Amino acid sequence: MEIGPSPGNRNIQGRCGAHMSAWVTFHKENKLLLRTGFEGDCLDVESEIITSARWRSGVEEADITEVRFSEFYK
Repeated sequence: MEIGPSPGNRNIQGRCGAHMSAWVTFHKENKLLLRTGFEGDCLDVESEIITSARWRSGVEEADITEVRFSEFYK
């Protein structure tokens, strides 16, 4: 697994103010299984935001938990 920064905007006076998110990748035996960002664009209020991503041994798919934008930013 690898996690990294996804700077959406570094300028606090720019679009959406200073906005930062992250991305995650899952690899197994040098094969990419999943690559995804935790949230979309700062103006995208319709998409869900990933709050956790886990890959369990012996399972084909990642266990991803998402919440609505409005719930995350309460």
